[in-house]
Amino acid sequence: MNRQPEQAAPDTFAAGDEIDLRDLWETFSPWKWRVLLVALLVAAVAYVVASNITPLYPATTTLMVEAQQAKALKIDQVYDLESTGSEYYETQFAIVRSREIARRVAAQLDLVNDEFFYSEKPGLKARVLGWVLPAESKPARSDAEKLDAVAGRLQEALRIEPVRKTQLVKISIEHPDPRKAALITDAIANTYIENQMEVQLQITRSAATWLGSRLTDLKSKLEQSEGELQGFLEKNNLVNLQGGQGSQGVQAVPAEELKELNKQLSAARGETTELSRRYGEQHPKLLEARDKQRAIELEYNAKLREIQEISRKEARMRQLQRNVEVNRYLYDTFLQRVNETAESGKWEAPSARIVDAGVAATAPAKPRKSLIVMVAFLLTFMLATASVFVAALLDRGVKTPQQLRDIGVAPLGVLPLLKLPRDGNPYQATLELHDRAFDEAVKSLRTNIILDDVVARRGVLAVTSTVPGEGKTTVALCLARSLAELETVLLIDADLRKPSVQRALGLPPGGKGLAQLLARVNSFDDCVVKLADNLHVIPAGAIPPNPSELLSSARFAQLLEDLKTRGYDRIVIDTAPLGAVSDALVVGAQSDGVVYVVHADRTSREAVADSVHRLGERGSRVAGAVLNQVGEDLLQRHQYHYYGYYGRYEGYTDNAKG
Repeated sequence: MNRQPEQAAPDTFAAGDEIDLRDLWETFSPWKWRVLLVALLVAAVAYVVASNITPLYPATTTLMVEAQQAKALKIDQVYDLESTGSEYYETQFAIVRSREIARRVAAQLDLVNDEFFYSEKPGLKARVLGWVLPAESKPARSDAEKLDAVAGRLQEALRIEPVRKTQLVKISIEHPDPRKAALITDAIANTYIENQMEVQLQITRSAATWLGSRLTDLKSKLEQSEGELQGFLEKNNLVNLQGGQGSQGVQAVPAEELKELNKQLSAARGETTELSRRYGEQHPKLLEARDKQRAIELEYNAKLREIQEISRKEARMRQLQRNVEVNRYLYDTFLQRVNETAESGKWEAPSARIVDAGVAATAPAKPRKSLIVMVAFLLTFMLATASVFVAALLDRGVKTPQQLRDIGVAPLGVLPLLKLPRDGNPYQATLELHDRAFDEAVKSLRTNIILDDVVARRGVLAVTSTVPGEGKTTVALCLARSLAELETVLLIDADLRKPSVQRALGLPPGGKGLAQLLARVNSFDDCVVKLADNLHVIPAGAIPPNPSELLSSARFAQLLEDLKTRGYDRIVIDTAPLGAVSDALVVGAQSDGVVYVVHADRTSREAVADSVHRLGERGSRVAGAVLNQVGEDLLQRHQYHYYGYYGRYEGYTDNAKG
């Protein structure tokens, strides 16, 4: 029963759920010294660059911003600054690093002439652009423009760091001159304090000016209201209507009189009513009573109008009094504020103070050479390592026999890459088998083929590959030569498009061979070449115009049956690459097994899997695959001795020991 090739899993090339650290190390191991060398070179360059960087020395001044400003007098009503919230402190910190403060410090310390802050020399970017683009003439900067540029550079260099849960703020800067750095931070703090004092003084003076102008207006209004009140009193002959019961005294007598008249009027009306019931309309007593009633009514109405007039005067008087009181209160209040403001303007209370002045540093803060070198080394090492693994993930070449198993092909052997001579026959080195490691690898391949006969007799073996250049002809030659040491072997060159066996054996091109034998132009004895007693070869012969038809014909199948009767124990057929033409599908279907040659680290796993699948679909029985031309780096990386290659072990295959 023939052994069928192993079927690949649905996701043939998917990684397992577990991470194999040994596989990771084997992937990285060949590159470890190169990665380390690159990292060391980059670290050395970083050290040289860091050594050429101008050292910068730090300086820090600690400033305390007062939450409540000290005041000589209470004048919160004049200007009231909210100085207890976080917004207040954030505002003050922004003022510390404002452009106005920076301009003052730059002018005070003459930082325009400090090359760290301002230089007329073009920078690296300008020099590079100058090499590419024509230089443009720029007008010279004015002193104001230079000062603005320095102020902007100073703002960028400043670091304002508030101390949490305190009223302190640290003003820091780095400068090539340690004493200059301390001088700058102290100047920033002092300039901020002076600026705040100027602002307070300006606010106080502005308030005093405004209060003075308002006080003049209020004084005029007060005098006008007092004059109106006094004129009203004189006009109405009123002397003292304020305080106590004065307002009641104005109306007390008329009100009593009006009350008495009301009683009299009621009595007169009652008497008139009574007389009108008793006497006629023209009775003298009734007429007298009515006259008396009319007289009382006239007096009552006159008294009522008098009281109403007094009420109107009293209301007007009260209105004038209120105007006087309001104007006097406003005048007195503003007069007091004017005096307070004038006194407070004579005493400038600082809103901040320096807690710790700047000190010249003894050691630079930048550059930190050790950190730069370490970061450069680690980053380069990690990037290079990541590149190795990314390249390994992107590389789809077959590198190990296990990858052949993952595809679904049994590995038959591993053949190392030989250094072939540039001149002469490139196949001669492989045929002579002077390399003991290579010879042992071929013997291991032969052993696996023979042992496979226990499962299924491989009397006819077809050798193919995916693309040209993978070494299928070399494998066919070496396998046939090695099998000939134990059996009678016939090697057939069935690559009728680009034959290589006759060139490898030094046979003349265009001679008699398989094509003539299938066309029945020549006999078997005319086409066969005897290399040794147990090794015969049928070359391809003259290249025919129809290779596929010849190999697909019944004469080729009959030829294979006839060859078996001639006493050959093994027939090895070298076919065309499967990826180029379909000849290998035809030959493989008529063979007992197909040996698939894979160029290590070059042929993609997808191409191998597709070709093996095509062979299976056409009825070919894939005996296994040979991983060919394995480079030294792969030999060092993977344990190929488990698959028949022992070349790494000294004493077993050492050429010197024979």
